[in-house]
Amino acid sequence: MTQIRTIINNCASLSGIQFGNCFANGMQQSGASPQAIAFTRKINNDGFMRDFRQEGKVSVAYVYFPFRANENQGAYLVNGTPALIDIDNQQLLAKTALLKNPTYQNLSRKYPNITMFTGDRGGTNFLTVEKQAGGGQRFIVPYSLRNQCHACTLVGTINYAFDFNNNGKFLGTRLVSVIPAASYAAGGPTGMTTAYSRANSLAVLRTEWQPAPEVSCPANQPIASCAIAPAQQRYTVNPHPGSVTTKWTVENFSSDTAVF
Repeated sequence: MTQIRTIINNCASLSGIQFGNCFANGMQQSGASPQAIAFTRKINNDGFMRDFRQEGKVSVAYVYFPFRANENQGAYLVNGTPALIDIDNQQLLAKTALLKNPTYQNLSRKYPNITMFTGDRGGTNFLTVEKQAGGGQRFIVPYSLRNQCHACTLVGTINYAFDFNNNGKFLGTRLVSVIPAASYAAGGPTGMTTAYSRANSLAVLRTEWQPAPEVSCPANQPIASCAIAPAQQRYTVNPHPGSVTTKWTVENFSSDTAVF
């Protein structure tokens, strides 16, 4: 990533098309392959291919967008017809089926400001590939449902399928499932445990307190019955972070050597 930071710093005084061209030229000067530069230009100089997943007629190009404030990672379904499909182009998604889905309707009633956002795009395992009858391919992609904003509470996950025939022609999208977010929380008078999920990882946060040494509570009574002032509560916070692995490739890859 040092190369990317250097290129961005060198282009920082520019904007718009000039900035994008500067970034692509910087890639070239850093030794990126012609294929890598060609891919960057195909996506309007907004990012670069960080990894590639060969899956047959249609494959997956994983992309990093260094200029975005949010959602810096994404993926394109490539080498089919059309040649590039952005999985986060929501205009391609079958929204009518979503609005009729009972689970989504229940979530919408509970969260009137429910909004769909890009799912976690870190690593290469967030996307599932299935072989279809007759040689077709199906790519199942997750999206996040949040309560209004990008950083707001995760309330569910939507899975959409991108279907292709045996010749790699895009047939459209299909709603696969709507899954409410799991609730990870438990607690009692002296503590609370919560958890936060991301892809296949889970981070657990345990917060608890004990009476200060000078406090004397009857052993035969619940601690909730003991009059303890807030200043006499000694808190401990124990985070247990989950692990999220992201693979960065900066040399080449097995197919078109377009990874930068």
